[in-house]
Amino acid sequence: MMTGQDSEQRRIETAVTTWASTVFSTPWRFHELVTAVEARDEVIERVATHVIRRDVREVRTATSERRSTRPRVTPASVDPFAHTHETLKADSEYIAQCDACGASGLVACSPCHGTGRAPCPGCHGTGKERSAKTGRPIKCKTCKATGVAACRDCAGQGKVHCDACLGSGHQLAWLTLQEDERWEIAVPDRSPIVVAHPALRQCRPMAPQDLVTMSVLVERHREGPLALHELDEPDRETVRRRLADLDPRRERVRSQQYLKLAAIRRDVTFEMCGARATLSLTGTQLIGATTPEVLRPIRRRLYAWITLCGLVGLAGLALRGSVLGRSSYFQSANNAAVLLVIAAVGCAIPALGALLRSWRGGLRLHPIRRATKIWSAGVGFAFVAILALGLVVRPDPAEAQRALAVNDVARAREVVRALIEQTGATPELRDIEDRVMLAEASRLADQDRLKLLDTVAAHKGAAASGAAADARAQRLEQVRQLIAARHPADALRLLDQEFGDDRSDVIAEVRASAHDAALAACTAAACELVEAGRARDARTTPGRVAAFATARAHAVAAVAPEQVTAKQVLPRLQQLRQLRDSAMAIAQVSDGDPELQAHARKAFDLAEAARAAVPLLGNDQSVAEELLGPSTLGRGGAPSIDLGGVTVFLSVDPKGRCTGVYVVGEKAADREIKSGTWPPARLLSQAVGRASTLQTPSGSQPTTRWYVGGAPVVVRWYAGAPIEMRIGDATP
Repeated sequence: MMTGQDSEQRRIETAVTTWASTVFSTPWRFHELVTAVEARDEVIERVATHVIRRDVREVRTATSERRSTRPRVTPASVDPFAHTHETLKADSEYIAQCDACGASGLVACSPCHGTGRAPCPGCHGTGKERSAKTGRPIKCKTCKATGVAACRDCAGQGKVHCDACLGSGHQLAWLTLQEDERWEIAVPDRSPIVVAHPALRQCRPMAPQDLVTMSVLVERHREGPLALHELDEPDRETVRRRLADLDPRRERVRSQQYLKLAAIRRDVTFEMCGARATLSLTGTQLIGATTPEVLRPIRRRLYAWITLCGLVGLAGLALRGSVLGRSSYFQSANNAAVLLVIAAVGCAIPALGALLRSWRGGLRLHPIRRATKIWSAGVGFAFVAILALGLVVRPDPAEAQRALAVNDVARAREVVRALIEQTGATPELRDIEDRVMLAEASRLADQDRLKLLDTVAAHKGAAASGAAADARAQRLEQVRQLIAARHPADALRLLDQEFGDDRSDVIAEVRASAHDAALAACTAAACELVEAGRARDARTTPGRVAAFATARAHAVAAVAPEQVTAKQVLPRLQQLRQLRDSAMAIAQVSDGDPELQAHARKAFDLAEAARAAVPLLGNDQSVAEELLGPSTLGRGGAPSIDLGGVTVFLSVDPKGRCTGVYVVGEKAADREIKSGTWPPARLLSQAVGRASTLQTPSGSQPTTRWYVGGAPVVVRWYAGAPIEMRIGDATP
């Protein structure tokens, strides 16, 4: 049989459960967290006062009256509740001076701010208007180009009629009433009963249906203020304080209600997440009072729950990162570890929620259910599984060696990368990695293979010598292929780049072969002499000695003056040029052969002297171009030749013969004739075909004139330097 105490406990559990269902994140079976229940029945007083407030204010309107009268009453002397709107207006009406215009009837014009001047409407303040005939801007006729004109609103007076009094300067004034209503509710704000029953704070009198959850001890209600003599002394004082707060002149009580209520109150103390709070259940229905103090442990558990679940996930990821690597070798294990982390978080959600629910503070806990223990064990099992997975998939150097034995290079590379990631690059792992790179290099070609071989050689491990030998052999093969393909220059460049300091017989023979190939491609005697000498010096053989002797004989023949056999001027000059160029090239490469160098210098001097003896004047234009260089059409259509700092203009007769030479500096600001290759004296000598010098001016004469070989010469000087020279029949 259920006793009264059991019934009371059951009611409290039901009320606690009902309240918990209305609050977000409240734990399941919340009533089990209750540790104490205290009966604290409470009596509260409620005073609801309906207040009417009347304020007196003055109203004004425009009038045609132009005299003022005295006010008959003042707002402070009027009893607002002794008048109606009509009687108060009749008793207080008078004529007042207009405050807006100071009884003058005029106020400052707003558009012009009382100045009487405003932007011109014709030109909008610009001072310009568009002509009706031409459409061009002209001076504004309205404002005389000033941009301002008389204000249209006030006709330039700066004053307009006052709108408040319509220009009379006076207003009809009277007093009127402004009425407001409000409810004033006096209840104990901190009482949980008021929190649990919002109707107690609503601005209205309470009806009988609002009081079904509480016992009414005293209830008084009437139109107007309550009669204090009808109340007991303690209750009378509560009502008297409310009435004392009113303004006796402006406020009146339309109606008033006084209630004294007795409410059941049970303070239920619960503990969770290391905190304690008290929930007040009030009224016959034991409605819970939701206050910030009651919600604090619930919110604390929610925030701690979310934070701890996140920390479990981060701890799982950190554990996975410590036992597993990031390389492709661990891809499957990493995927499995991620699933275990998700499982750990999934188990931690109910486990942590239940543990935080059971934690009473310190080492005290509410009873922990079996399911909570199972979920908690699931978190630990997931972490242990991650550790075990890391041990199971831990890479082994023997695995890489087995992969190399079956030629599975990709797998060997994965294992080596995983080993280095976990243990670092030890000497043993470095040797295994070198073997993997050698296997990878065997599948590549050209530069990719050489790059791997060089890397292995740079490690200086067990496989370094073999890798270096393979790289050397491949580079030699590349050189031989270039020689076979008749690219000796590329072969020699590669030899200098890769084997610059190598003096071995093999490299010497390959280098000599490259020079042999270059000798075969030579078309000039100087080139043959150079390549034959380098081939002989790189690797001396009887054949290369004979080839050098042949190249020297060709060089001697190339600088022999007897080869110049042409009789006509232009072909002879061309042969002399070829002799000069060959002699100059051979002289540059024959430092160790004094005899050959002497022959080359003699041939060079002979060719230069023979070419200098051919005059420009009297010969064809083609002869002049052979001696000086190619020409272009200059000013006036005359052929011009640029000699680097000097420009030469040729005068040519109808038969194509040069009749005059005009020489001038090429810079307009500096016309001095200065050229490192063709100075003025050499140009004059070449023009007349004999050695000649310039005659300097005497005194202050800027020009010198004389004849050389019958040709007139005119030179103009400036600051002691020739700036212009005419030889023969020169134009301009």
